[in-house]
Amino acid sequence: MQRISFDVEQIVIATGRGVLVVARWLGPEPVGELRNATLGGAPIEPWTDIPRSLDERGVPRADLFAFQLQNAGDHQRFAPGQRVDLITP
Repeated sequence: MQRISFDVEQIVIATGRGVLVVARWLGPEPVGELRNATLGGAPIEPWTDIPRSLDERGVPRADLFAFQLQNAGDHQRFAPGQRVDLITP
């Protein structure tokens, strides 16, 4: 089992895609296999996106991940600024 910490930056309701939790990776562990993984206790889809975002200097951010929740109603578990753990089997 692997535990990786993230800080939630935003919750996005994406038309046709469901609910995404965009979170900042706190490292240093790499994000690996996501099959049967949970984020903050909520089941997620077995893939992630790296959203395009720039920092305050205009440099692309490589520390953001967007996780799709399997159950859209789980979005209520998350709030910006919250620290959550990604748990992988």
